[in-house]
Amino acid sequence: MIEYFEAKAEQKYDQKKDVLATKEDITSVKLEIAALENRLVKQMYWINIVQFLATVGALIGIIKFMIH
Repeated sequence: MIEYFEAKAEQKYDQKKDVLATKEDITSVKLEIAALENRLVKQMYWINIVQFLATVGALIGIIKFMIH
């Protein structure tokens, strides 16, 4: 009876050991997240610059329209 449960436990372990993350997997994911974060910060920076320029352009257009 004990051998049966030991065999079942070993079988369950063998099924799950391929799914468990290793230290290398975790490190790889952390590096990918850091790279993604870097790209997102750069994109946010450029989006804010473009938005600022659009706002300034709209204000200049409104002021020119009101002056004439």
